[in-house]
Amino acid sequence: MIQQRDLKILSALRTNARVKLSDISKATRVPISTIWDRLREYEGKVIRGHITLLDFSRLGFATRAQVLIKTDMRCRMLDESLEPIAGIYAAGELCGMAGGHINGKAGLEGTMLGPSIFSGRVAGAWAAQEAGFGAGFQGTANRKKRPVKA
Repeated sequence: MIQQRDLKILSALRTNARVKLSDISKATRVPISTIWDRLREYEGKVIRGHITLLDFSRLGFATRAQVLIKTDMRCRMLDESLEPIAGIYAAGELCGMAGGHINGKAGLEGTMLGPSIFSGRVAGAWAAQEAGFGAGFQGTANRKKRPVKA
């Protein structure tokens, strides 16, 4: 179990990964040598990497777009008349969980990893089949049918 002191150190790093160890020490009241030892231990385990977050508006990219698409159960993108567009597949949150609604009707924010992986598998299998490789996605439901309430 991770100690409270380590959570404070990691929290400071999440706020600013370039913060000085002396500043972390002052904020957490943990000695610099302890912080150094803990970070070396966590590097590559709990700390998987360091990233740079860019402010795209300052780079001249001031436009944002939301894209809405419709897909079928094979993750094919559909046109205005709901016909599949040849060769265009979608996966991840964009495609609406391959039409299968894995998380049910009340899927919550932060629960999209499973559906995203699944839709990628479905889209990839059907795209490969369209290109002449394989038989498409061959998955079947693994749950029992529930009786319909009258």
